[in-house]
Amino acid sequence: ESTAPQVDRILGPDQQQKLTASYQQALEALSAAEASVANVSAGLHDVHDTQTNVSARLSGNKARCTGRKRKLSPSVFDCNDAATGFAAGSTKADTPTQELLPASRSELRSHQLAAVRWLASLEQSGGGGVLADEAEADRQAEVVGLLSHLASTPPEAPHLHLRSHREQSPGSSGGASGGGAPAVPGNVCLLLAPSSALSRWGEAISAHVDGRLHRLHLHDGSPASGSGGSGSPHRGCGGDGGGGLDAGEAGQHLHLLGRLPAPCRVLLSAGDPAPSAGDGIWLLLQLLAPSLQRPLWEAVGSLQQVLLTSGGVGAQCQQGVMAAVHSRLWALLRPLVLHRRARDVELEHLRATATSLNLYDHFSAARGEHAAA
Repeated sequence: ESTAPQVDRILGPDQQQKLTASYQQALEALSAAEASVANVSAGLHDVHDTQTNVSARLSGNKARCTGRKRKLSPSVFDCNDAATGFAAGSTKADTPTQELLPASRSELRSHQLAAVRWLASLEQSGGGGVLADEAEADRQAEVVGLLSHLASTPPEAPHLHLRSHREQSPGSSGGASGGGAPAVPGNVCLLLAPSSALSRWGEAISAHVDGRLHRLHLHDGSPASGSGGSGSPHRGCGGDGGGGLDAGEAGQHLHLLGRLPAPCRVLLSAGDPAPSAGDGIWLLLQLLAPSLQRPLWEAVGSLQQVLLTSGGVGAQCQQGVMAAVHSRLWALLRPLVLHRRARDVELEHLRATATSLNLYDHFSAARGEHAAA
């Protein structure tokens, strides 16, 4: 790994030394951040744990580590399954799924179980995460359920002065009373999706999530949106009254996600969660790893400033150096992003062997264990 970037022309000794020092500082900051993320991500997955043991560990109840499958909750079955003896009143559900989800099959497949464990582990460590699924129509119920769960269980945040949705006008981003920060409701989620999927996701979610309790922002994350300029399409749903968001307002809300408590900072993606613009890297870093964002921002910003002020570094060289740094930044984020696109034949096999565990068993149990700690 080179200790200095290649330049177009020979620099003076002072300029060369300054450029080398800035470049080395940026590499050291990236290496330290990568090591920190590696340590976090290493503790998020334990392939040797059975599903029952995972549920017991997250709930803090060791008696559930029996190796046997749990009793099935009636709320994870279709209405047609009631004839099999699992009617809603015959067995008490472990979680209020029947109140949050539409009548649809909501069992988690193995990779989705790993995703929920991953989100719960991040929450316990005070972080946030990007959860990307294959965006099937029959999987949207789980996303709706997670959003509903967050909306119905607002976290306690006495240090934050956040106005509820009822206290603001639709689409409002004005400053809260006594401060200049844009006001946001108690629960905010951002759905980053290609433009072709925005309307479909908006309709599916708004049909089941009460906009008075929850605010969801749909942001076009397709490559066509490019640099995130004022012409990029942004749509609001579930509390925005169908109003659009300009790029500046969407950026403000994404920045605010980094200041919210961990249970609020859930970024759901129906496609590639990586914006093409470089600024998107810093927004995602602020959400996923806020403690790492500042030193990286300072180191990379210092390098960029030196490149701009050094007369011997041409535009093509500057772009090449920054592209290499941005590539390292995206690689840094990959362990904190779950993204999966399954083939049809794989989905068919997974449906046949789907787990009967429930999303809320893990997410809610993790919240309870964290609160008791």
